[in-house]
Amino acid sequence: MKNAAQAWPEEIYRTLKDAGVRDLGIHSEMLVDGMIDLVEAGLVTGACKKIDRYQVVFTFAAGSRRQYDFINRNPNAQGRPVVRKTGAQGSGILSSMSQANCFIILPYASGDVEPDTLVEVQPFFGLV
Repeated sequence: MKNAAQAWPEEIYRTLKDAGVRDLGIHSEMLVDGMIDLVEAGLVTGACKKIDRYQVVFTFAAGSRRQYDFINRNPNAQGRPVVRKTGAQGSGILSSMSQANCFIILPYASGDVEPDTLVEVQPFFGLV
């Protein structure tokens, strides 16, 4: 499940909860309360993810105190503003990740970027 800057209204999370789906995985730009609802209801386990299995992976959480309580000391909540190698498949390893929403800016002639290297990220919002 991928959520980009509130692209999914909270109603969709309620619908998923009522639909009875199971073993969802979260690998998203933004963590929102609706995702936490699904985790707490046992619908998000991450068991079927090919990478970061059992982890809720996100770039940022902005909003409620509930989000910060969920993240605090939760080893399964992983906020990551870093570059990560995913192997020969690239981003294709995450079949739901088929759209880009930012530039990752690297220094000129930087060569390979090691995992966990901090980089500059420039969102497309306002650029195109």
